[in-house]
Amino acid sequence: MALLDDLENVRHKKVNCAVGEIIKTLKPEEAKALSKALDDPDSSPTNLAMILNKNGYKISRQTINRHRNRNTIAEGCKCP
Repeated sequence: MALLDDLENVRHKKVNCAVGEIIKTLKPEEAKALSKALDDPDSSPTNLAMILNKNGYKISRQTINRHRNRNTIAEGCKCP
């Protein structure tokens, strides 16, 4: 019965999107530029991740892709 007790007491972790958190910390003009780049399907998630990491924001291309999929059913983040 220990497994059942453990499963009933699982804490659900609300995870905020790392991209959304970064956008919140940026100056308005930087946030606008990043949002524009994120919404551009021709901008490489790998290059965006490299640029953000170079500027002190630890993030992966997978996280950027998840943020890009935010309005889809398939593994999008929770950003509006």
